Formats: sequence, C-alpha cells, structure tokens
Amino acid sequence: MKIRHISLLLMMLGIMGITMAQDNREIRVPSGYQGFLEQSNLYSLSKIEGRNETMVGFSTTHGFYFNGHTFVGVGFGFDANDNITLVPLYTSIKYLFNNQKNISPIFGLRMGSYVGTDNGAYGEVSLGLRFASTKDFAVSAVLAGVYYEPVQFYLINTEGDCFYNFSGIAIKFSIEW
Repeated sequence: MKIRHISLLLMMLGIMGITMAQDNREIRVPSGYQGFLEQSNLYSLSKIEGRNETMVGFSTTHGFYFNGHTFVGVGFGFDANDNITLVPLYTSIKYLFNNQKNISPIFGLRMGSYVGTDNGAYGEVSLGLRFASTKDFAVSAVLAGVYYEPVQFYLINTEGDCFYNFSGIAIKFSIEW
C-alpha cells in the first residue's frame, strides 16, 4: 500500500518537472474572485474493525487570487461513509507555480475544524496539477494528505464509544471558475 502511494507521488513529481519546461500558448492569468468545486476520495491510513475506511467527499472554496500565483479563500466540505459524516470548515491557501502555462503545478494548504458526528481539528496539504483553458476555467487533480482529529463515535460491535482516525491520503479532482 505504501509503495503504491510513494509511486504515485513520484509520478506526479516527474510530471510536474516535465510541465515546468513546456512551451504552450498563453492563457488567462487568474486574478480576482475564483470559486472551486471539488470531489475527493479519502483513503484512511488506519484500520477500523480490521478494514481500511474510505470516505467520499465534496467541497467548495471561494476566495481571491492576489497576484496570479497566490489564492486565499474559505470553504466547507462534506465527507461521508457508511459510519460517519464530517463537515470541514476551513481557510485555504493555494499557490500556482507557473500561471502562464496550460499545465501548472499547484500546492495547497487548508486549516480549520470539522463538525458532524464529532468536532475537531482539520488540516490538509496537497500537491497536484492545474489544467487551464484560455477562458476563465480550469480543472485540477491533486494528491493530498488529510488530517482529521480522531473521531469519537459508537459502533454496535464495541463496548461503548471508540476513537477512530480518519486521516489519510486523498485523491481530489476540482473545477475552477
């Protein structure tokens, strides 16, 4: 499992190196208000009742690009599986490494908290690629490390409440307008 994650990370870093040298037509440099809609698949690094947990999520982030490279915004999401629902509320910072190319590496950081079945701290660090069009539109694919403070909830097969860690690796796809 770890080898697969490391291989995926190395592949993304290789693609990022290749894209830094590309020579494509000029695109619109992001500025002002931007909105993001994102779909994610979170793979937990801990086991719950002998199996790895996965969560499916959606989030939206809204904010501003200040200099064509740096985005700052706020957002909320919805992550759920059969056992639990978590709603992260966060501040987001993104950095575009090369905003004048069709394909650009991006780095993201989110910090906040979550509400839902339980409450706690939430954080995320992401690295990926942004595919921009000549219009006011882009799509992104990122790999993220996600932290949820361990969650307390009741499972039928246990004696009382238990704490579970849903932190893990997420694959995320988003659109930007």
